[in-house]
Amino acid sequence: MSFFQEQDIDPMLAQLGETVTIGAVTAKAIVRVPDEEILAQGEGTAPLIGRSIELIAHTGTFPVVTPGTQVTRGAETYRIHSPLQTRDGAVVRLLCEVG
Repeated sequence: MSFFQEQDIDPMLAQLGETVTIGAVTAKAIVRVPDEEILAQGEGTAPLIGRSIELIAHTGTFPVVTPGTQVTRGAETYRIHSPLQTRDGAVVRLLCEVG
């Protein structure tokens, strides 16, 4: 079952998206930055504190979405941590880290 029809994605991104640059491509993506911090600490390890950042983009818009690729959103920069395909493949979710 398809979540989005192909013709729905670009208008959705135009209305809800923000301008981001990945590699040489600048386009709209939905940026989700939940208002929460991640705190993790295992036994014998230092604490890890971070923020979860997720971009949702039309699949194929950004040709380079490999881990470590830089993402620019305004004055902020992120690095792609994990590119995740949605079930129907129409959009890609990019989990990012600050940096």
